[in-house]
Amino acid sequence: DAAGNPAAPATQAITVDETAPTVAITSPGGLTNQASQTITGTVDIADAGSTVTILDGTTPIGTAIVQGNGSWSSNVTLGGGTNSLTAQVTDLAGNTATSSAVVYTVATTAPTIAITSPVAGDNIINKGEAAAGITISGTATAGSAAVNGQTATITIVDGANVVKDTYTATV
Repeated sequence: DAAGNPAAPATQAITVDETAPTVAITSPGGLTNQASQTITGTVDIADAGSTVTILDGTTPIGTAIVQGNGSWSSNVTLGGGTNSLTAQVTDLAGNTATSSAVVYTVATTAPTIAITSPVAGDNIINKGEAAAGITISGTATAGSAAVNGQTATITIVDGANVVKDTYTATV
């Protein structure tokens, strides 16, 4: 002070937190025909109460609060096509972490199919053709998802539209 009296030394222990939290998306991702999805994940239990932001690329599409057990969940709406989702969280010390990406592909347009080998040119199977055996072939065109490896169902009906037989084939 101004009189020359020295101050007593003071000490205080402080903790410097430079460790980012661990955040993960536990939803599996993949191909879906539903734009509305519930995205789930985990964050360190120590960060309970923090807000997780779900990003599609760099665009925020949802938020969730980390629960006491470290879990979080958010309902989001995805755009058509490929959506690369990450979760981002910042702890109380200001350390930010971003999860690995989980990719969803939203495919809402059904593929189209066409039978390309009409039976004797008239689309009618007569008794003789049926006895000889019939080969039905066609094409499939992708809608908003790949068709290769998918199952096509062919239903044979009579003139009254009564189902007579059903066949499946892999595209």
